Amino acid sequence: MERDDAAKLLDRLDREAARWSTPCGDGVMAWRGWGEGPPLLLLHGWGGSWMHWARNIPVLARQHRLLVPDLPGMGDSDLAPPGTLHADLAEMLGQGLRRILGADARYAVAGFSFGGALAGLLAAAEQEAVRRVVLAAPGGLGTFTPRPTRRLRGLPPEARAEALRANILSLMLADPVSVDGLAMEIEDRNASKLRATPLPREGLDLGAALPRLAVAPLVVWGSHDNFCAAVLPERMARLRALRPDARIELLEGAGHWVAHEAAPDFDALLLKLPQIA
Repeated sequence: MERDDAAKLLDRLDREAARWSTPCGDGVMAWRGWGEGPPLLLLHGWGGSWMHWARNIPVLARQHRLLVPDLPGMGDSDLAPPGTLHADLAEMLGQGLRRILGADARYAVAGFSFGGALAGLLAAAEQEAVRRVVLAAPGGLGTFTPRPTRRLRGLPPEARAEALRANILSLMLADPVSVDGLAMEIEDRNASKLRATPLPREGLDLGAALPRLAVAPLVVWGSHDNFCAAVLPERMARLRALRPDARIELLEGAGHWVAHEAAPDFDALLLKLPQIA
């Protein structure tokens, strides 16, 4: 997909979205929604926004009511108060969902990377509400090792595009062919909106939350995950030790942004899950 077509797609999805705002410190957390059916919460990765799910939204919205927030300090959401912990953010998400869906709402949750760890924390805290859990390349199962990136700020357009492409291949996608206009447009817009002091990536502990989940999670990795391909067997072993009932799927050839790079396979896995009771 070319950049112009990608921009039109993202703008169309944005226009079609339902919108809500829920409290986030002295500001608000911005939410978007699409579709009808059993509610499904989608949590994006660190430094991202609702657009991390742009390839999935049209398909998933055929069977689900999608609820997609921008996490604090990212996208259109305001910063969280200083000192906000990851558990506080999970509580903030649960409160926001009750405002949107009602006090007795039941929903599924899928989270990517940083959002995957938050999905686990939310599911552990909201056991009665969360009926399905999908973790896509989740953080919080081992030491976070930063990947090399190039600075974007202040670069002329051609140099910015080159640096952005290099960053996407370092952080997000495995196959250079996958770095098309849609991936470039999403990550360029996300980078432009990222606040100077968003939530920290360090300190997330998905492992502590997993034993407390009321349902068995579906965990999906790309075989070429940019952050942990070399240690995936160890990550999987730790996951199985914590949740012997977890279902683990490895999508061959995909990188860290597995729900985007392997969108048809990822969507099929999610849609085959039993509907929320």
